Amino acid sequence: MGLTQAAIEFRQALEQRLKAGQMANIRAVVCKSVDWDDMTMVGTGGSDDLDFLDISLGFGSVNIKPVVGSDCLIALIVCWYFVSPCIPL
Repeated sequence: MGLTQAAIEFRQALEQRLKAGQMANIRAVVCKSVDWDDMTMVGTGGSDDLDFLDISLGFGSVNIKPVVGSDCLIALIVCWYFVSPCIPL
């Protein structure tokens, strides 16, 4: 399975878990370090070499421990809730 197909399947599985009003951007990173006690990792972006810090290693039901140096797909979850202010007249 290629990276594109893996990203499509990952997005489909993730969208089933997201709440209304949330979106996810999928990124490919290389695992730089793993903190198994806190269930987080640091990943470096493949195209821009930026570090993504405190990446959660699961939703609670499935936790995956990546190997340092392995390729990983991560989801950046964005919440799109808008609140209009109440202005008294």
